[in-house]
Amino acid sequence: MSFGMGAFPFGFITSTFNFGEPRPPVAVRGTRQYQYEQAMSKLFLYLALVCIMWLFYA
Repeated sequence: MSFGMGAFPFGFITSTFNFGEPRPPVAVRGTRQYQYEQAMSKLFLYLALVCIMWLFYA
């Protein structure tokens, strides 16, 4: 995730295209890291759903 500050076109361009940002490669399917990332993704999805439902019931 990146965050750009500045006037309209410059902040939009720098936060959208991420020039010069070295990111690690995506985990290969079937590896332990891939399974870990999928589990964490599902955990945060369920946590977000619980928070949204809590707001609806409150």
